Amino acid sequence: MKFITRFVPVLLCILILLGTLCVSTGAAVIVTSGDWSYTRINDNAEYEIYKYKGDLSVVGTPYFSNSIPVTSVGSGAFMTNNVITKITLNTNISYIKDHAFYDCEN
Repeated sequence: MKFITRFVPVLLCILILLGTLCVSTGAAVIVTSGDWSYTRINDNAEYEIYKYKGDLSVVGTPYFSNSIPVTSVGSGAFMTNNVITKITLNTNISYIKDHAFYDCEN
């Protein structure tokens, strides 16, 4: 019985610490829809383009995905994509992060 009374508080402390670590890391959740991958930004109210995986040469960024506005292009979103020759950004896009189009030859 002494083992249980000593073990339970220690186990609870470990679980609380693990829960705190998981919350504080702020790991981005990636959502995929067709050729596009997004991360949630601005208190989960908007999407940022995380990656385009399609093979079209002319691309238009989506206005919405699952009724959530796409407002930003993330760092490396189109990195090393040498197929795209033209990109039209939707009017919701208000921010493009550094290196979004890094090493795009066309």
